[in-house]
Amino acid sequence: MTIPEAASGLDWRRDQRGAVLVLGVFMGACMVGLLWYLAGIGDAIIHRERLQEAADAAAFSSAALHARGLNLIVLVNLIMACILGVRVTLKAVEVALGIAVLFCSIVPGLQPLAAVCTEGIQAVQSAINATRAPINQTLSALSKSQKAFAALVPAAAAAGSAQVGSRYRPLVRSALAASPQSLTGLPVVEDSVDHLCSEAGQSVLGLLEMALPSGLQTPAAKRVFDKVEGVVGKIVASGGAFFCELGSGAATPPDLGAETQQLAEQGCAREQDERRRAGNASQFDVAQCRRDKQAEAERRVHSNAPARVGSGAGMTPKKIAPGWQNGVDAAQLNAIALGSGAALQAGADGVRAGAWSQAPAPRGAAGAEQGFAQAEFFFDCQGRWSSASCNGPGASELSLWHFRWRARLRRCNAGFSALAQVEGSAALIRAALSGSPMDSNPRLVRELEAAAQQGVIH
Repeated sequence: MTIPEAASGLDWRRDQRGAVLVLGVFMGACMVGLLWYLAGIGDAIIHRERLQEAADAAAFSSAALHARGLNLIVLVNLIMACILGVRVTLKAVEVALGIAVLFCSIVPGLQPLAAVCTEGIQAVQSAINATRAPINQTLSALSKSQKAFAALVPAAAAAGSAQVGSRYRPLVRSALAASPQSLTGLPVVEDSVDHLCSEAGQSVLGLLEMALPSGLQTPAAKRVFDKVEGVVGKIVASGGAFFCELGSGAATPPDLGAETQQLAEQGCAREQDERRRAGNASQFDVAQCRRDKQAEAERRVHSNAPARVGSGAGMTPKKIAPGWQNGVDAAQLNAIALGSGAALQAGADGVRAGAWSQAPAPRGAAGAEQGFAQAEFFFDCQGRWSSASCNGPGASELSLWHFRWRARLRRCNAGFSALAQVEGSAALIRAALSGSPMDSNPRLVRELEAAAQQGVIH
């Protein structure tokens, strides 16, 4: 039986509706793959940015902690100079009072102050004896603390960089920063006690007037102080074993021959004027007067017992290691950030599904899950390292006496961006931060072996 066309209302032989569905099925699959491909690219970009951010943060935090450690050593150096400056100030006051006694005995009207100055000398000497042991013990303790800071700061910086890297999880598994050279400690060595004494002496002039006994805080005493300030300041500005009771140099009071001679000439000139007014200047021997007064002046100035000068062993400040300067290899910190491969797997799985493929998802390119960065710590100055604005010429060693240590990021340069060296540093740090015994931690053993093969440890 045949069905008329009018009754069916449809000629299925000519009907083309739904033909695009076949093509749409294939195009839909391609669109799914394309969308997953785009999503995978976005994930890879975000993943890469997070890797670089983690590496930059780890490198900069490690360099910043190194700079802070050096600034901390600067602080301890200055504290040591201030503590020793107390002794230098007391010794300077003692010398100043001795000169004041001479000056008061010559200038008319100031003779009563000579007795007050003599009592002041005795009081100052008692203070020096009472503070000698505490000052030496404090200097020794501060010097030992500097050694501890220098040894612990690199390890603390490595741990700090690992802590910073943990903030970028889960896209970043870990991030670490280190330098094979910095693992031995901060680049500092022992300085000399003479340098510490010199730094302490430079702070005396500001404290000298404040340390004068209350009995000398008078207008007349002010004139005396103004007279002797230049003499005493010139002597103590460069330090000295007599004032610090440490280091090399003579233990006797400073040579004031020129100053005593000047005072003797002034005293004899006044005495000669008085004799002339009295009419008996003919029998006055000016030359003999100068010799007698100069001998008396030297006796008064050198009447104190020689200082008990010690070697200063164990009380030394710190200075930058020889050969170290801004930009050297030991100042560079390398960071590596390790990404999580699972974060990039979703895009690859989507592309594989869109291609109707059962093949394993392709692996990322070598190094795609690693981020690298470089930072350095430096002394903020201009010119050459040996210039007066930096560490100073010769044996000045100024860099550990100023709070100008800074940190900055740098482009990874040749010799530091090498994968082997960076990974070797990270392997060594991971091994050092691991608390498990080696015999129960095969991963620790492998990382130590890798570090040894790459020349990080020997």
